Amino acid sequence: MTLEDDFTREMWRLYEEPKSFRPPYDAGYFRKLLSEQKAVAVARDLVLDPRPSEGLARLSLARRLDLSVEATVLRARWNSLFTPDVLEAARKKLRTLEYTEPGLDL
Repeated sequence: MTLEDDFTREMWRLYEEPKSFRPPYDAGYFRKLLSEQKAVAVARDLVLDPRPSEGLARLSLARRLDLSVEATVLRARWNSLFTPDVLEAARKKLRTLEYTEPGLDL
């Protein structure tokens, strides 16, 4: 297994876990993207989009930004898969939402 394979599994976990929220959240657009493209490309494109995604907004309301693509790409295990501009865009979005997480350079 490669790091990209592990990241793909992590992205699918990010899709699955919010289905257990009350009320549940099924990120259909995220699922569609993951089904059609490589997970690293999906993450890059979502993070670089200047508009916050519906998923990011829903996770913020649920106080679960730990499940966001933005927080995930910044974690030490995955950040080598991304360019500095992607990492900075992720930081910017999370700072805007006043998210903090130990170990993330926000």
